[in-house]
Amino acid sequence: TGAHTLGMVEVGYFSGIQTQPHEDQAPPDFIMTGDLNGDSYADLLIGDPEMYFTDSGNSAGGGAYIMYGPTSSASGTAGEQADATIYGFDAYGDQLGTNSTIADVDGDGLDDIWISSIYSKYYGVSEGGVAYLFLGASLSTGTLSPADADSAVYGEDGKTLFGFRMDASGDLDGDGTNDLAVGELEGGSYGMVYVVSGVPPKPMGANSADARFIGKNEALFGTDVATGSDLDGDGIHDLVVGHLDYDCDADNSNGNGAIHVFYGPASGGTSSTYADATISGDTVVAGRLGFGIHANGDLNGDGFDDFTVGGLNRTDVNIFFGGGW
Repeated sequence: TGAHTLGMVEVGYFSGIQTQPHEDQAPPDFIMTGDLNGDSYADLLIGDPEMYFTDSGNSAGGGAYIMYGPTSSASGTAGEQADATIYGFDAYGDQLGTNSTIADVDGDGLDDIWISSIYSKYYGVSEGGVAYLFLGASLSTGTLSPADADSAVYGEDGKTLFGFRMDASGDLDGDGTNDLAVGELEGGSYGMVYVVSGVPPKPMGANSADARFIGKNEALFGTDVATGSDLDGDGIHDLVVGHLDYDCDADNSNGNGAIHVFYGPASGGTSSTYADATISGDTVVAGRLGFGIHANGDLNGDGFDDFTVGGLNRTDVNIFFGGGW
């Protein structure tokens, strides 16, 4: 097959990106891939939440670049190479592109884009945050804005970092289409995660989500989410949630962090206290769990999916095998 040379793409103002709502949190993911147009080539989505950043630090509309495959070896800025660009609303300081996930959520065989804007007030809630859905079938080239989104879910409380982390790689309710899990780091005081099935009405408030998971006792529940593993082997994907400040001191230092597992199907509401499994950082090695959760397939050949986890100030990767705890 031979070697392939990839060109370098430079994201405008990348060196100026500020993506850490708290000084002890890792930056969000920027790059996602999927087949958005059905041509069997992977397409690239690059988020740039500080696009059009100004000296005041408050008016970054943010955005994202879409580059359809096949990838060429040409070099240049993301703006020059993009087939389509989604711009946030600069006046709102949206930071569109903080996080994104690509999956087929409407069942048409094309991948779709969920992309978040953690400070958006587009639907009337000051800094409420919005997750926008752009269906692959309706994507076009050129310039797009949140107004072009096919659907949207917005935070209803304001200043809660709705959309900091998202994943739509799994079917959490067993209906045959992928569902969105979206974290709201400061929702409900300790953090919340919402599950939205398929394509919701536009717009939909987060409190109308199909399922809600509420953090208890310590803050920053929802620092990461993963939905693509069937850990108990029942044919339905399960939700894995990071909880960075779990078992921390009063000043959120010297803590272990944790991972909570909620078996599907997801419905109704529950708290982290009633998770099907909780893995505390003190049960592995020193360092706070809560970031870098990735749903994996069956890594050890036992018939159950598995997942991997990193963390804050950790140099290790932990593999957790499915099959029940």
